[in-house]
Amino acid sequence: PISLTAIQGAVDVLGDGSGLSEEERKDLFGIIHGESTRLGSLVGDVLSLAQIEQEEIKHSHDFADVPLAELVDAVAAREQAKANAAHVKIAVVRNDDVHVKGDVGRLEEILENLIDNALRYSGSDRIDVSSAATPTEVTVSVTDFGIGIPAEHIPHIFERFYRVNKLRSRSLGGTGLGLAIVKHLVQLHGGSVSVVSSPGQGTTFSFTLSRLPHPVAPHVATLL
Repeated sequence: PISLTAIQGAVDVLGDGSGLSEEERKDLFGIIHGESTRLGSLVGDVLSLAQIEQEEIKHSHDFADVPLAELVDAVAAREQAKANAAHVKIAVVRNDDVHVKGDVGRLEEILENLIDNALRYSGSDRIDVSSAATPTEVTVSVTDFGIGIPAEHIPHIFERFYRVNKLRSRSLGGTGLGLAIVKHLVQLHGGSVSVVSSPGQGTTFSFTLSRLPHPVAPHVATLL
């Protein structure tokens, strides 16, 4: 793998680099740090995906009643802290008061990954988050208004290690597993995931889950 090659090369140069300047040493240590961090993220995502697949196979989950509206508000607020550095606004445009059966941490991970994906790749200065319920289901959507995804990539977007723009994805630190993890986590909850996109107009990622029988009461739209 390129990351291991870069680390090994930097280590070899440092090992023989008695004549290296301080700036050159810092550059090599920077390569080692950056590539090892990327590898750590990759290993973490691979292990997470393997664990999710085992849970899917064994149907071994400890699900509880989750108030989805509270979860959406909490995740959007946390993600806004990241978005501030990129001058991106996260708007909760609709948040129906519904409950689902699920794992809070896993559901948070789904939404966090979708928002992180929009922050990392879309180039949009605004991200809209919404949850809209029917009598039997709830659909949570994350919409950006950025570069969009060409049509030929849509059928593959949830595949492992698939990247729309390989060079850009690598430079931005992605592992290529975030959307695959989203798909499997949604499936773990018995739901479905989808994407709609137009180049130059933006992208909407959505996941749909069965809702528990609680009354629907839309929240007032908020801009975080």
